[in-house]
This record gives sequence, structure tokens and C-alpha cells, in this order.
Amino acid sequence: LQKFMENKEWDVLRTKLDDFCGFKKVIQSNAEDQVLLLACKYKAPFDLIKRIVAIEPNLLQAKDTESIRTPLHLMCLNAGANISISKDIAQSIIFLASEFVQAATMKDSEGMTPLHLLCLNACNASHVVSTIKELSMIGPAALTFENNKNETPMEVFLMSQMQSSEQWPTIDEIVHQNDAVTFLQKKTAEYRRGIKAIARREMYRLTCRMQELYVRGAPCGAIAISATRGSGACGIS
Repeated sequence: LQKFMENKEWDVLRTKLDDFCGFKKVIQSNAEDQVLLLACKYKAPFDLIKRIVAIEPNLLQAKDTESIRTPLHLMCLNAGANISISKDIAQSIIFLASEFVQAATMKDSEGMTPLHLLCLNACNASHVVSTIKELSMIGPAALTFENNKNETPMEVFLMSQMQSSEQWPTIDEIVHQNDAVTFLQKKTAEYRRGIKAIARREMYRLTCRMQELYVRGAPCGAIAISATRGSGACGIS
């Protein structure tokens, strides 16, 4: 299977996948949990990605032993500084993220989430912008995550777009890049505000609960324990 993928012999692989039971036995008997990882690494067509997942959904959770990358990471990984993802790859990215949502916020050995890796690609088409937006909505927490260089996905995006331009960008490219960075800025700020709001509500709830217990004469030790369990309001009676 690895040889077929390395050589991008997709029609041969499709024939192999037609033998549903046989393919599943190969995975189970040989512990080939690398099948989907390899398919994503070599950018197999979307229809093959879907068929592999349909046969063995657990492959979505596989990780490369060295890079700690999931299939979603590998599908998002850029092919070159000036190369954009195809529409087929864009479909695979959203499919993989939707099927295994947790992968959208997982980090590889370099602290990169799939969104970080996706932002390394040249942003020169509307489907690239759409993919960035959809992946951000599936795993919004990744918007605020920093890699090992302390960079958020938005910072990675800005740096990659500057470095990928060997010549002046076209008007369309500028429009797409501005659309993507505006979205990333807005959604990153919204997510951070949301986290702060949740933290403030929890602190308010905890304070109110402790006040309530104190007025009722609960022992000091019991106040701290009960405050973390209950959900009271500040209306003290």
C-alpha cells in the first residue's frame, strides 16, 4: 500500500479498496495504522480518503511517531512556499476535521496545530480562504494556540504570505489574503473575549457561593469545597 501511495497509483489503490474485507484484514493483521497517514502525506484524492475512513474510522486518531502529526495535520501541511492547496485537498481537510474534531486543536512536535500548518500555504484562491474559515470554526481554540516559536496561526499566516511572494501579488491574491487575515483577527479576538467572559462568570459564581455559605455559618473548610460544587447566585437570604 505504501508503494502505491508513494507512486501516486490511485487507480490501483481504488481497486484494493474495492475488496472491503480484504483491506480491513490487512490493517488488522499487520497493524497498519499508517495507511491514512500515508494517504494524507501523499495527498491522496478525496474519494480515497473518504473510503479509507469508512473502512476503518479509528485511523483518524493515528499519529506519526516522530512528528506526532495526525492525518489532518499531514493533509494541511504545505507542499511549498508558493503552492496553494487544491480544492480536492480542501475537501479532505474539512472532512477529516469534521470526522475527528479533536485533531483540530492537537499540536505536533513543533507545537503546530492543523490550522498553523494550513496557514503556511499560499492564500491565492477563495477556496483556501474558505478552508481556513471552516477549520477555524471547527476548532476555534487553535486560533489562540502558540507553536514552539510562540506564534499563533494568524502570525504564521502573515509571515508565510510575506515570504511566499517572489513577485508582486495580484489584486485577487491581495483580496483573498486580506479576507483571511481579517477573519483570523476577528475570530481570534472573539474567542479570547469569550474565554475571559467565561472566567469572569465562574469567578462571580464562586464568590457568590462563598458569600452565601459564609452567611449561613458553614465551617471555613466546607465553604471552599462547597463553592466549587454548587452554582448559587448573589441573592443572599
